[in-house]
Amino acid sequence: MNDSSKYWILKQISPLGRCQSLENQDAKDFIERQIYGVETGKEVVQQLWQLYQGEDAPLAEVCLRCAISHYMELVCRQIAEQYGKTNDFTKDELLILVLEHQSFRGNREKEVSLTTRILQTFDPEQSSLAVWTKRLVKTSKEVKRFLLEHGIDQISDWRLLKETNERRLRHILACFRHLTKAEIEQFLALLASYQTVYLAQVQANRDQINQRRKQEGRGHTTAPYLDPTTKQLQAMAQQLLPRQLTPEEVRSQLKKLAGLIREFKQHQVGGLATQALGRRESILPAPVEEEDDENSLLRDHFREQYDSCFTKAVQEVIEAKVNYYRNKKKNKDRAFIQALELYHCQTVAMGKIAKQIGLKGQPQVSRLLQEKAIRSDVARKIVAYLLPVMMEVVQENLTSAEEQQRREKLTPLLLAAVNQEMEKAKKEASVSKNRAMNSTLSRTICQYLDQREQK
Repeated sequence: MNDSSKYWILKQISPLGRCQSLENQDAKDFIERQIYGVETGKEVVQQLWQLYQGEDAPLAEVCLRCAISHYMELVCRQIAEQYGKTNDFTKDELLILVLEHQSFRGNREKEVSLTTRILQTFDPEQSSLAVWTKRLVKTSKEVKRFLLEHGIDQISDWRLLKETNERRLRHILACFRHLTKAEIEQFLALLASYQTVYLAQVQANRDQINQRRKQEGRGHTTAPYLDPTTKQLQAMAQQLLPRQLTPEEVRSQLKKLAGLIREFKQHQVGGLATQALGRRESILPAPVEEEDDENSLLRDHFREQYDSCFTKAVQEVIEAKVNYYRNKKKNKDRAFIQALELYHCQTVAMGKIAKQIGLKGQPQVSRLLQEKAIRSDVARKIVAYLLPVMMEVVQENLTSAEEQQRREKLTPLLLAAVNQEMEKAKKEASVSKNRAMNSTLSRTICQYLDQREQK
């Protein structure tokens, strides 16, 4: 049995907010006493699961929770290695969201932890514990929200098609893609066949699984949206007659349709690209269109609130970066503040900044300043602060549904306005000689640095 320690070493978050590993001697003795004659992790889990259903449930549960914490760390490490450097986050930031905490009583006791949800919904006949843990970590609300805040929106093609109705698709294809009537009707028929064949079978399978789990006294689970099978694609092709399409051609057309929907979503939110799970995204937008009529009506209130929200966002982002550098092995928080001052307020070239703060050269200063990350973080926070105060103007006498519709319409307008400002800062920073840092971002950074120095 390889790496058996994961069944008696629990990874959890300490009161100081750090991941720690705690060995459970009872769990270790239990594994050595009860688990034998197995070679693979899957066989260990199967034996533990059987023990979990019987008199040895308490210790078997401890071992399963230890294993889940081990798999959680692996998943968080994989995500951080894939996205962390580009999108400015670490494995530890993810671990805080998924691992159980050693302390923090009160409301946390009333919550069902992710580890508990994994145990409640795990079915050894359907999946391995490692795979199930990875799936629930990646799809947990906390992780999805965290990744979205760092410019990563996870959604598969099949889930995207599931969430698109006929009315929305017709709007996308006609008003955004400007397709012909014949092309639109073909895509609408394709979506209808997908939802009739594929989604119906997914839902039927989900109902069957949950009915069985209910009879066994176990928790509710949701089936993932996996790739359609050849049989399902054939059934879709039959519904699309007289068009003659092979199963692979149906799959290709579905992928193409999902791509068109993604492009619309990217345009709609002003640059927050959404790509299939496993790819890298960027929150920083391309140039956006002018504000529409609704934004004009709210312009006065927008101008009143914009500066204060901008200042608050800059302040929080800078302090977050300072704390990040302060907690690294080689403290760079002072160098970071000094570099910000030299770059934004004194327009000193990065090569010269490197000499003044003791770095090797321009590349090291660029990595220290994290210009792209700061722009995206500030943009995201500004919108987060602006949206509630703007909603106060328009939500009076609205129903919940109308309020949600207005919120969905207002969000991309705010993103458009903020992203225009970030685009100015981006272009300003791209100038190599005689650079003048006059953007709102640079001016606000300098104002905050002055206030910070006076404290």
